[in-house]
Amino acid sequence: MQAESLIIRPPSEYRSLLVRITRGCNWNRCRFCGIYPAMGQPDFSSRSLEEIKEDINLLTTRHPKLDTAFFGDADPLAAGLDIFIGAARHLRRQASIQKTAIQRLTCYARASTLFKLGKTAIFILAEAGLNRGHLDLE
Repeated sequence: MQAESLIIRPPSEYRSLLVRITRGCNWNRCRFCGIYPAMGQPDFSSRSLEEIKEDINLLTTRHPKLDTAFFGDADPLAAGLDIFIGAARHLRRQASIQKTAIQRLTCYARASTLFKLGKTAIFILAEAGLNRGHLDLE
């Protein structure tokens, strides 16, 4: 079995465990970008929590010493709180089984998605382990 791989990630995440929550970009209209269609991912879709958990199990087994993780592609929060939080909790549980701890969990985030989620949801995401969001320009 092979985990799905991310297309892009921030340079600061080059050593992180890369977990794909969504595929492509849900905005996909930036005049300066177009990276997802150019890389063969023209449409946006969310993965199921079960698919994501399978990838996390595989990735944490193959990379047991990693202590940072990045959830992608663009705006994985658009997958919904249940999926994102379920993946974050599963990641931390699997990391503890490997006798390591995820020190930092990061993702891309659209300002409009964060606004729609609201303040309470942002606190819930933080409690689930999200430490940092890279805000997009669009």
